[in-house]
Amino acid sequence: MNNNKDIKEATGVSLPAGEADDPKDTSRVSDKSEKKVAFQEPDPNHDSTHPSKKKTPSAAAACSLYSILIKLRTFLRKLSAIAANHMDPTLSTIGYSSLLLSAIVKATPTRSLSSNFRSLYSMISDFRMFLRLWGTLSVAEWTVDTLADPGSDDPLIKFCTYIQAIAGTLYQLLEDLAYLSSKKVISLSAPTEGKIWIVSCYFWALHVQLELIKIFRRKWQGEKNLLTSFIVNLAWLPLTVHWSTESGFLQDHHVGFFGTLASAPRVIPHWIKGFNEY
Repeated sequence: MNNNKDIKEATGVSLPAGEADDPKDTSRVSDKSEKKVAFQEPDPNHDSTHPSKKKTPSAAAACSLYSILIKLRTFLRKLSAIAANHMDPTLSTIGYSSLLLSAIVKATPTRSLSSNFRSLYSMISDFRMFLRLWGTLSVAEWTVDTLADPGSDDPLIKFCTYIQAIAGTLYQLLEDLAYLSSKKVISLSAPTEGKIWIVSCYFWALHVQLELIKIFRRKWQGEKNLLTSFIVNLAWLPLTVHWSTESGFLQDHHVGFFGTLASAPRVIPHWIKGFNEY
């Protein structure tokens, strides 16, 4: 604290105005010469105005801890917001990258971790299916909105959007049935459940292929910033075809790679932006 503002510069002592010129007042100072008062340089280590405000080591440590807690709270709030607003692509990225790591570590001395990564992938995959089941009404709402307003006047894009809305709804409803059957909520035979899984992926594959057609059409019309969407859908394409067959044709490391490639571009920019803002 700057004590210079708290100390008056004493250059002399004078009588109050109106009384200094009265020679009969002997109670006043008779010596009319200025009485000088020595000026004392303030001690920078001492607060003469608030001597009790000098910080002790314990108080400084408490302030430092409080500052750290405030920063940690802000950081966690930012992470929580990003995780909540981009939950599915974040979980998808973690899940598919775990499957990829599971396949990679099989050929390393840490092969015992392979089953751990595989279990993490399975758990996340199951949780994401439950979230999609819970969000079926939102899918229905999106379908109605899309059919009412496809968002484009281009005939090809409009046609693809209409078909996508129907295909997306059928995919979700069929996946819900197969998922509920796998959890014994409804009773379906194993062959029937397996066919429902496959047919649901037919509609997913159709949705992805139509999205690629729309991307090429928009590119031809001169639209930019389509690279991320192109990479994501191109990565989903072999996976949807793989899951549309009874035995599949991809290995775990292929599924992990394409799944990570399809998921990461959708969420990494949001995480980077969040950390930069922090």
